[in-house]
Amino acid sequence: MPDDLMFWWPNKNRVYSVRSGYWLGMRIQPPVVEMGEDQGASIIWRMIWTVEIPPKLSHFLWRASTNILAVRSNLAHRHYVQDPLCELCKEENETVNHALLECGWAKNLWADSVFFPLLSLAPAESFTKRLAWMLQNLDKAARGKFLAMLWAIWYMRNLRVFDSETTQPSVVIVGMTKIVMDYERYRKEVGFQSHKHSVEEARTWTAPPYGCGED
Repeated sequence: MPDDLMFWWPNKNRVYSVRSGYWLGMRIQPPVVEMGEDQGASIIWRMIWTVEIPPKLSHFLWRASTNILAVRSNLAHRHYVQDPLCELCKEENETVNHALLECGWAKNLWADSVFFPLLSLAPAESFTKRLAWMLQNLDKAARGKFLAMLWAIWYMRNLRVFDSETTQPSVVIVGMTKIVMDYERYRKEVGFQSHKHSVEEARTWTAPPYGCGED
């Protein structure tokens, strides 16, 4: 039998071009299986945008919750790769839920975390349902740390997949958590200072220059 050949199907000459890539990107819609079956999306948005977290983390969570994160199953759906199988465990298709919560190495990290007892009670059928449930059941102080750990796991996954690089998970998780906590502290300080200045300005009145407003 002849060997399998790779070709770019959107072009008649089977050769990739920027124009054909743009055409494909505009017409292929991301799969919405996880999001479509979830009633918890509004809970996620309400909580994510009220928690003091860096914009990059908010954007990552938005992409994960709307199932447009670049996991293998989504890339295969868009015909960017042929095999949706997880490159790390080689056992299951890599969905968002699998990459961040179910893959063996990620699962071990969660098992060693303070979130594991609660996470084990969360609905497991989709990432969005799990995230919504966790955000509802964690107190405000713990939410940022939980979201930071999700972010750290995605970062480490990318290092393993693209750079074949393994890092000390505890170092990465602590680092990401510090970024989130520092951002929260900064926002509180800026908000307090802004509120303080506005109150002081409201309490203080200065007379306008002489002649101002006279006809």
